[in-house]
Amino acid sequence: MTATRRRDADPKPPSERTNGVLLAPASLQGAYGPHSTLTLEQIRPGGETQWRVTVPLRPGPAGGELATAAAAAPAAAAGPTLLTSTITLAVRPEAYFTIAAMLLCGARLEIRAEDQTAATEILARAADSAPAELPLPDGRRMCPRAEDLDRLRRLLPQAAPAARPGTWIEVWLDDPPWAVQLEPTDNDVARPPTADDYLVIPSAGHYAALQQALALNRFEPTDGSRFPRARLEKGGARGYAELRPVTPEQEMLMAPEEAEALAVRMWQQREDLSDLDADVLDAISAAWLERGPRSASERVPIYVDDLLRSRGLRPKKSGHGRRGGFEPEQRADLWRCLLHLQDIWLDIAEATVVDQDARGRRTQRTRALQSRAFVMTDRIGQRRLDGTMDVEAILVTPGEAFGRFLLGPGRQLALLSSGALRYDPYRQRAEKRLARYLSWQWRVGAHSGDFIRTYRVSTLLHELGLHVDGEHPVRTRERFEKALDCLHQDRMISSWQYGERWREDLPRENWVPLWLEARIVVEAPDVIKEAYHELDRLHQSRKAAAAALPAGEAWAARLKRHREQLGISQMAAAEQIQISRAYLAQVERGREPSPALAAKLRRWLEGG
Repeated sequence: MTATRRRDADPKPPSERTNGVLLAPASLQGAYGPHSTLTLEQIRPGGETQWRVTVPLRPGPAGGELATAAAAAPAAAAGPTLLTSTITLAVRPEAYFTIAAMLLCGARLEIRAEDQTAATEILARAADSAPAELPLPDGRRMCPRAEDLDRLRRLLPQAAPAARPGTWIEVWLDDPPWAVQLEPTDNDVARPPTADDYLVIPSAGHYAALQQALALNRFEPTDGSRFPRARLEKGGARGYAELRPVTPEQEMLMAPEEAEALAVRMWQQREDLSDLDADVLDAISAAWLERGPRSASERVPIYVDDLLRSRGLRPKKSGHGRRGGFEPEQRADLWRCLLHLQDIWLDIAEATVVDQDARGRRTQRTRALQSRAFVMTDRIGQRRLDGTMDVEAILVTPGEAFGRFLLGPGRQLALLSSGALRYDPYRQRAEKRLARYLSWQWRVGAHSGDFIRTYRVSTLLHELGLHVDGEHPVRTRERFEKALDCLHQDRMISSWQYGERWREDLPRENWVPLWLEARIVVEAPDVIKEAYHELDRLHQSRKAAAAALPAGEAWAARLKRHREQLGISQMAAAEQIQISRAYLAQVERGREPSPALAAKLRRWLEGG
């Protein structure tokens, strides 16, 4: 069984595509897996029809990678030409090999083309070039069956109507025969956490405040608004969030009874807010950043199944042991949260933003910001027989209030353990909230190297939304300590203990006030220390290191040598340059930077 979806889009011009080299089969081992996406694009340089395939590799410990598979036919009669935007290579089977292997492993194929007949021919050639055997990342060695290759040849129907210029089609195998097994092994559970076990999310103060407002459902009635409103005060930001599906200006144009009915609906939505909404907010933010957008206004497809997997949910398997789907209740819960987030309106009265002029000089200013949290527009999916649509992805753009802090000179990002999203949003609320709060705290103290933090018990209880049980206060204390023990066991913190003045021999009565004033000392895990210590060292050492660089070297060699001399990771360097880690990895592997990026890289190398 195959699946297809299409929508109109503006394909990126050739100058914006990734350049690279032909991928050998051995270099692709470990790169296959579900949710990877290849791009097959038809171009016409000089009036001649040519094709190119862009192949994304799965991110490794050093960060995301992109490479381009390319081959060229010597004559038009030999079939479509596969090439990069700047390089034409001799005919080799690896490009077709790559398409076949990745589709059979569960990847998706984006087709940007007018000539779908030629695209179908490329898929047929790919099926003919499929490897006889392929070692998969999960240890299996798979051989293609005749029926698998036949499904690949028929992936794009011959009878499909001709597409208009700019049509974007995505095809995939519903049950890929070589789908990588995702179940964890004993080795996966035992290994120490790494940076790949963490999500990258915003760390701006109003983002952290919104996380907490959603999780603790702090939307309340206030003067001046008929809609549920939550105050946002954290990290120097001050403002509020509202469940408001229309802007204040749009509300003024509505009839009073219409606006009141809308407010009633928002108050009904308010009753459903929970930790699950905060999880989906983090999952969307991480997924948007992971796609490596070039600007904060870029629309990025976010796949519904990826959001469900980020919560630790697993799709059901069919009777033949192949991938099935998620439960309808799980999808319904997710869509409820997406609707909540879509209706959130942010009004930030004060936020510190960083502006950069044409000469690269940065200035901090306090500004007011108003926008949606995220704007969710088009939907992508499959049409059912009854006319309804199975939505598989939505196009997401961050609003201005968040976009300024995701990319560019004022970006503020933090690492959040992916395990925090997998905690049960009902039975493990305390663990989930504590992990989220500490994630923000580690980022706030990163530049000072403060990774051993001290908190009052009362402060942490407030952040967790825990209230002392008046009749059985010992239960509250046990639940609080259990949450800390759980984070320690899951390696989200290195250790915790009560402060030096803590007395275990508390009086039998009236001990609660003493406990609330007690101090808790929490130490960050090693992976957080390593990631954030590099940011602290970078500012002090990069000028001296840049002075030792030889002039005239290629960008790739200079960047990599400079970063290694500083002893920092790609993530730390990318944050200082204000680009994504995946983009920096591409440049270090030979991609020529644009003039704007080259200016940024030059300033970074020179310590400016």
